[in-house]
Amino acid sequence: MYTISDIISACHAREVKSECLLSSVDRSDACADICSMDIRHRLGQNLKRLRTAKGLSQEQFAFEANIHRTYISDIERGARNPTITVVDRIAEALGAKVGELLD
Repeated sequence: MYTISDIISACHAREVKSECLLSSVDRSDACADICSMDIRHRLGQNLKRLRTAKGLSQEQFAFEANIHRTYISDIERGARNPTITVVDRIAEALGAKVGELLD
């Protein structure tokens, strides 16, 4: 069984052509969605998921991360391409690992 990270890595390496890495039991639109999802959108979705799980508004989280609220909003929408330094600051403020934001 492959992990999400394996699938994403294979997709980015263009190893996945017409064959999905998910087993036929698990195969669905999930593979296509994961493989085609831009890393900025994955980051944004994971940020929003982790932020809301902590019960934080964008404004509260932005204050904790020392990042402007509109920049957090832009990241969550996939409209920004933050530096690795910003991603690290976000992960630290969430109490998460950088990998959790990118998987």
